[in-house]
Amino acid sequence: MDLDEFTQDKEQCYSSEDGFLIWKISNGEQVKPGTILTSKENIVTHVIVEQGSIQIKCNGNTYLMPSNTYANYIDYPSVTILSTSQDCKAYIMFSTTSYNAMLFKNNPPIPFSFVLKMRNHPLETLPPKTIKLLLQKIERIVEASISKEHLFRNELIKCSIWIFMLEIANIFIKNEENQNIQSNRQKALFIEFIKLLSVRVREEHNVSFYASTLCITPQYLNRIVKAHTGRNTHEWICTTLSGEITQRLEHSNDTMQQIAHDLNFPDQATMAKFYKKQTGFTLTEYRRKILKEQYSSPLPGDA
Repeated sequence: MDLDEFTQDKEQCYSSEDGFLIWKISNGEQVKPGTILTSKENIVTHVIVEQGSIQIKCNGNTYLMPSNTYANYIDYPSVTILSTSQDCKAYIMFSTTSYNAMLFKNNPPIPFSFVLKMRNHPLETLPPKTIKLLLQKIERIVEASISKEHLFRNELIKCSIWIFMLEIANIFIKNEENQNIQSNRQKALFIEFIKLLSVRVREEHNVSFYASTLCITPQYLNRIVKAHTGRNTHEWICTTLSGEITQRLEHSNDTMQQIAHDLNFPDQATMAKFYKKQTGFTLTEYRRKILKEQYSSPLPGDA
C-alpha cells in the first residue's frame, strides 16, 4: 500500500508523493486495530497525543501513549497502531529515510544525542504547556498538507516540518541543559553532605538534621546520596558513626560509657546494640580483639 492509498479511508490524513504523511486523529474517529504505517524504506515517525490514548507497536516493543506524550520512532520499516481510545486526539507524522535526507540535506536541526536518546527511549511525557506548543507547530504542517492545489505545497510542508523540528530541538536542548545544572547541583550537595557528616556525626545521627542544614528535604537528600553511591543517607550515617566508635576503641583507653557520651548515644547499651548490628562485634569483643592483635605482633627489630 502506498501513502496515497493509506490516506483513502482516513479522515484528515494527507500525504505527498515523495515520502511524507501526516494524520490528525480527531475525537470520535474510528481507527482499525492493527493499522500499519509501512514503507519499503525505513521511516521516522512522530506521534503527539493531545487527549485519550494510543497503543503503538514498533520494532517488537509496545508503547502505551496517554495524553500529553510525544514519541519519536526512528528508522524502522513500520509502525502499528494497536488501539486508540474513543476520545483520542493525536497526530502521527511519518517520513521516509529518503524524504528526511532530502529535507535536511544530511544536516538535521536536532542534535545527535537526541537521536540516541530516542532510539533507546522513544516515549516522553511532556508538560501540557510544551505539548500545546508542539501542537501549534504540527497543526501548521496539517494546514500546509491540506492545500493540495497550492503551487508551493511541498515547500510549505517542508518549511513547516523544519519549524516543528527546531521546536523539538529547542525543547530537548533546554531539558538537557536543565538536567546538567540539576546534576551539578546534586553533586555539590552530595559533597557538602559528606563534609558535614564527617564533622557532625558525633553529635547528629538523624537524616533530618543533615537535610535541614543543606536546606533540602530528607527524601531529596536520600535520592541524591543513593544516586551517587547506591546507599541511602541513613546507611552512610550508620557506617560513619560505627567508624567513629571503632576509632575510639582502637586508639583510646576511654570507657564504653565515655565513648557513648561523647558520641551522643543515650546510654552505653544503645551504643552496644548499634555497634553489634553494624559490625557483628560487641564493644568488648572488638576491644579484646584489638588488644590480642597488639600483644601478638612482633616488636620492631624482631626476626
